[in-house]
Amino acid sequence: SSSSSALCLSERARQVAVAQPEVIQQFISPITYEISNKIINDRLSLSNLLKKDNPITNPLVIISGPNFIGNKNQAKACSNWLNKFQKEKSFNLNLFLLMRCNLMNYNYSYEEYDDNEKIIPYGNKSSINDSCMSYEVNYGVPYCRNLLLEIVSRVPIVGELADTITPQYTSDLYSMAIIGSSVVESQLHRELVSGASYAVGFQTSDYNNKNVNDLEKFNCKITSSTQAILASNKPHHFLSITKTGQAAIVCTTGNDETFVILQLNNIYLELSNQDIKDTIAKILRELKLKERNKVKPVILFDVGLINLNNIFKYYEILKTFLVDEAKTSAYVLGVQINSGDDY
Repeated sequence: SSSSSALCLSERARQVAVAQPEVIQQFISPITYEISNKIINDRLSLSNLLKKDNPITNPLVIISGPNFIGNKNQAKACSNWLNKFQKEKSFNLNLFLLMRCNLMNYNYSYEEYDDNEKIIPYGNKSSINDSCMSYEVNYGVPYCRNLLLEIVSRVPIVGELADTITPQYTSDLYSMAIIGSSVVESQLHRELVSGASYAVGFQTSDYNNKNVNDLEKFNCKITSSTQAILASNKPHHFLSITKTGQAAIVCTTGNDETFVILQLNNIYLELSNQDIKDTIAKILRELKLKERNKVKPVILFDVGLINLNNIFKYYEILKTFLVDEAKTSAYVLGVQINSGDDY
């Protein structure tokens, strides 16, 4: 019976109430009017950049910061570092700078630790980066939101839409967001993007994705990203949670501020200039339906972590597709760079 099923569920699943998004946003960790107004203006500027046809006069969007935030002090230091660039007038005219704030691997610990100890950015082998396993979401949500509030006071942030509920608590702080390659096929995430009030990029693959180790698999991910863009461009109706914690049927109007994040630095797949050119042509071809709707296909390059071994390689690639290839550059929004973990 239904009653016995409900009883069985309650016995197997421990339920802990979490504060409503509105309570967190309005009372526990509120945003100031000045920051809110700044975020709205940044979203509007990015929206205009996505829709303008003249790339020569457009500022180049630069998303920097670590792949994952693993240390709050380093994240704050990174925001200070990026803020210094923003204050330079010549820099400000040519580049639109944002900081990537991916909290998927941010697991705070109760114990004190040495900030100089290295945190492993792509795994959970570091004791520092292991979860404390307390499941105290009521503490973790405002804790992370307060960190984002401090960062966004210095530099616009790009959030990671890893699940469909957490953005209710933090997305008012985002100027832009990213859908990771692991969930780019998810219908739930496509529905979420269709109602987002900011630009969202769909990632084609991850830096160390062993599942995308040849061109055929890479092209499959490209197709998934373009399909996600076309899907999120349309209206959707789905069950979700409101900011007051009530279950509701959400009706979205569709999001036309979407783009593909083209990963150039997968360590299991070396892309030549011709491969990149063919991939861009594939993206434009698959998004022709979007172009028919008078929404321009947009691409953002992700070059990953730059070092002395690859700086000239990526310099030549970016020069080719941002300067030399005029037809391609018309569709390029900017570049994402992993600036490392230590600042």
